[in-house]
Amino acid sequence: MNILAIDTSSEVLSLALLIQGKKIVETRSSGFTRHSEALAPAVEKFLKKQKIKLENIDGFAVGLGPGSFTGLRVGVSFIKTLAFALNKKAVGISSLEAIAGGVIRGDETVAVVLDAKKEKFYAAVYGQAQGLPLRNIHKPFIGTMPEIIKKAGEGARVVGHGEHFPSAAYIASRANELFQQGKFTDLLKLDPDYLHPRDCNATRPAKIKI
Repeated sequence: MNILAIDTSSEVLSLALLIQGKKIVETRSSGFTRHSEALAPAVEKFLKKQKIKLENIDGFAVGLGPGSFTGLRVGVSFIKTLAFALNKKAVGISSLEAIAGGVIRGDETVAVVLDAKKEKFYAAVYGQAQGLPLRNIHKPFIGTMPEIIKKAGEGARVVGHGEHFPSAAYIASRANELFQQGKFTDLLKLDPDYLHPRDCNATRPAKIKI
């Protein structure tokens, strides 16, 4: 199974391709402009380098945030457009989980935090035992640092924006697991997870050419 995964929640654009359910190739580009005009050419170039045509992609995956409002809107709309146009399945994965999946080591708890302004942070807490899948201990929420540390518990490692960025490779790998289980996201319900209530606006597939 070939899966194209992207994350546009930060200034680092992450693209990954799972090839035939085995090999994962990832590329990251700093200084992402968060515009569809930059995303489509980047994906086209990435696929061309891997010698895989868009029509040979079996499924799509995207980081849902939280993060940049514009970046998330562009990224999710882009994936929805491709999935609708090619009649393919898609899944959305938390961008916080995509960070945790790239840094967590066996037998530890990690609290992923991103600045949400006004002394609050987007956060989620994940744990992993040696040899077992990543486990979500606390789903994404907004809180102060003391609240986050309390929820994470003693001994948890805190990682944040600037140190680590969402991994599209993790998103692709996790999406493959979900696809194998027959779990897909309804494209009409595939929306960014902004967390801020004022930002919770449904997105429609954008007209993006590739």
